[in-house]
Amino acid sequence: MKCLTATVLLSLLIAPAFAGDIVVTAPADAKWADLPSMPKGVQGCLLHGDPKTGPTVSLVKIPAGTLIAAHTHPGDECGTLTSGKAWLGQGEKYDEAAGKAVEVGGYFTIPAGTPHWFKAETDCILVRYSNGPAEQTYCDPAEDPRNAK
Repeated sequence: MKCLTATVLLSLLIAPAFAGDIVVTAPADAKWADLPSMPKGVQGCLLHGDPKTGPTVSLVKIPAGTLIAAHTHPGDECGTLTSGKAWLGQGEKYDEAAGKAVEVGGYFTIPAGTPHWFKAETDCILVRYSNGPAEQTYCDPAEDPRNAK
């Protein structure tokens, strides 16, 4: 029921923004870009919305073995894994033993401000929705890729 309610609410939130022509994008034409706030190799493809204000829907590609260290977002986050296998955990430090497996078709919800981490066991692609700006704050600033020298 939660999933159905979330889907209905999401469709009500974004439906008015879809006035006009249908847009279909072939996989080869997707506009992937490196995400500076993420570890090297992580790429995003904005499907809808404004990352500065939210809400947004995007695809995120995460290479196998990549750890996105503990961080928070100003908005709620929902994700569905469309390929690969990953581990997701709550807390200010990476702790694989406390994580939960996310497999193809699995989904997750993370309330705004909740510290969490994500580790790709295999190459992953996920569909990510957020109702806030596309910002993240790392729990340990030393783990923020934007601070790497």
